[in-house]
Parts: sequence; structure tokens; C-alpha cells
Amino acid sequence: PYQSSEQYKHILTHQRLFIRFHAWQLAEPLSKQQRKELIRVPLNKLNTYPVPVIIQKYLASAFPF
Repeated sequence: PYQSSEQYKHILTHQRLFIRFHAWQLAEPLSKQQRKELIRVPLNKLNTYPVPVIIQKYLASAFPF
């Protein structure tokens, strides 16, 4: 099962992007190897990473804090 966001419109100088974000609920936990390949970032620390504006907008609306 998953949940889709509203559609976001992002206009660049050479193209228009229409984007939806999808949040999936996993049926089973990630394997140990998969967990080793990922890094968990707390939402309140996300601003220390170079995140594209369109993703910042989505995260701000989906996870207000």
C-alpha cells in the first residue's frame, strides 16, 4: 500500500516538471545489507543537506514541524 502526494509543479528555465511523491509501507523489514546502504536523516537535520527546492516543498507540507 502507498500514499501519493498532491501534484507539484516546478518550472525550470528549460522545462516544466509535474511531480508526485509516493510513500510506501514495506511488507517486511529491510534486510541488514539494505539498511547498511541507507542513511537515516532526522527531519530537523535535513536542512544541513543539499536538498532540491521541490523536495523541500514536499517535505515541508508532508511533515510540518
